Formats: sequence, C-alpha cells, structure tokens
Amino acid sequence: MVTYTTKFTINDSLTKSEFVKMVIRWNQGSKYDRINDLAWDETDFNCSWKQENIVLSLQEIQEKGIIASRLQKEDEHGV
Repeated sequence: MVTYTTKFTINDSLTKSEFVKMVIRWNQGSKYDRINDLAWDETDFNCSWKQENIVLSLQEIQEKGIIASRLQKEDEHGV
C-alpha cells in the first residue's frame, strides 16, 4: 500500500469551492481512477462518490478551517 498525504497553507484566492472543483477536475482527468458521471451540487462540502472499487470523499471541518479530499481504491492487494 502506498499512502500519500499533503497539507498546505493557501491564500484567499483558493476558496473551498475552487478546491473542490480542482479535486473533481483532477479525478475527471485521471486515466485509471476516474469516477464516471461525477456531479457536485456546489454547496455540500461533506460528500462522497463511489464507483466499483474507488471512493472519492470530501470532508469539511469548519471549526478548524479545513477541507479535505480522499481517494480510496481497493484492489486485490488491499486498500
């Protein structure tokens, strides 16, 4: 299993909505882990999409000013 995590400080030009749109563009451009027909209502920052063995999730922790994304893929080797 390979795990990646990144935490970075941003400026005011990267809004929560822009972050989510960036995550969705990243997923939709993926050659192997793309979730078909992924649609976001542009209001909910706590949601997830699942397709076969792939889950893309968003979570907002308002009291800490954090929004995060997670892509989880399971295969014959595990998560």
